[in-house]
Amino acid sequence: MYNYRLWIELSESQEEDDLGDLNNKIKQLKQVFYDESNYLRPCPRECFLHANFSYFIQCSGGGSKNPKGANYNTLLNVLNYLVEILPGSHGLVYWKDDEEYVYRRDFDARYRVIVIAEGKVTERGDGYFPLDILF
Repeated sequence: MYNYRLWIELSESQEEDDLGDLNNKIKQLKQVFYDESNYLRPCPRECFLHANFSYFIQCSGGGSKNPKGANYNTLLNVLNYLVEILPGSHGLVYWKDDEEYVYRRDFDARYRVIVIAEGKVTERGDGYFPLDILF
């Protein structure tokens, strides 16, 4: 089973949240994010939020029978697009694929974390949620 949990605050730059085109860029991002041809299928369906003068994306995806492949690649493509048009955004995506752990014991047995910060998308292991406690 592959699944992800995503939280990202959206911003046009690291200095200012809104340089004047934030709403238009969020509309562009929503079109890519909710494109029916991709495999994200986020839950809840409307996961773009506005609170305390800030914009966020907050959602989960994957599920009991979803393989990592296309879903994960689409997620990375969308995140790379996000940092291209909104380089001041920051947040985290926790993901795991327990099948990968079961079949490959050499896999870093942890949740993986995709970090969105400083206009980049990077990935690393997470020391707080080892998968081996789940099995």
